[in-house]
Amino acid sequence: MAQKKVFGFQKQLKQGEKGEQFFMECYHNLHPRKSSAREVDIFINENETVELKSDSYPESETENFFMELVGSTKTGKLGGPYLSVQNNVDFFVYHYTTDKTFYWFDPKALVKYIDENGHEFKKREIMNRGWSSLGLLIPREKIAHLLIKKDTF
Repeated sequence: MAQKKVFGFQKQLKQGEKGEQFFMECYHNLHPRKSSAREVDIFINENETVELKSDSYPESETENFFMELVGSTKTGKLGGPYLSVQNNVDFFVYHYTTDKTFYWFDPKALVKYIDENGHEFKKREIMNRGWSSLGLLIPREKIAHLLIKKDTF
């Protein structure tokens, strides 16, 4: 039986920070500012908010987004677009780091779609040291109609 890959928090954190830095460089025209609040990753323009999910898988190796439902199965803390809705974030942005591509979504529309159609998609548990997260593998084509915009740099 194949061993599950276990992710380390520090490595994931560094990947997220690199993604945020790249986002700020790419979208300098939106006047991005890193947030000091845990509920929001980045502020853009005057006061719009962004939650950024950075994924290291190349798009060529997966047809899916991994949409996190629960950020910690230990605590039940929401994750991904669900956390964005809970925190009233304006944009949920999914970033494929190796492809330098950003997919922009309205978190409320995304969560509504997942709630209505989530039973169609494979669940996946992502193991981290000390906790795990739970999400769905959703083919990009299935939620393309929800895209606000897609940018590749």
